[in-house]
Amino acid sequence: MLVLTVLPFVFFGLYFFQFYTTFFKVFPPQLTSNEVPELFKDMGRLMLPFFLGFISQMAVYILYLLHAIKNPRLTEGNDRLVWILVLIFAGPIGSFIYWRLQVWLEKEKRFQEEYD
Repeated sequence: MLVLTVLPFVFFGLYFFQFYTTFFKVFPPQLTSNEVPELFKDMGRLMLPFFLGFISQMAVYILYLLHAIKNPRLTEGNDRLVWILVLIFAGPIGSFIYWRLQVWLEKEKRFQEEYD
């Protein structure tokens, strides 16, 4: 689940890197010719990581919302509601926080109980 949680960060980082390199390739600092650079030539290569990041974030979003709804540890007070709101409004960062505090620590506790 960690790989799926971190995947949107990787794709959006790749998108911003490609956007930066494409921008300076299309609009070089010193444009010497009178030609208008082709802006849309590299749009497919530029948009692929964006769409992959969007799709992976939606998968993480749905996965963790379902996990929060079915999580038996979230029964005290408004824990379930708070985590659902964190997942909805905090986006990828909220997904990472939820993974760290609810999924990973739960596995670590089960591992310790098993070997104690």
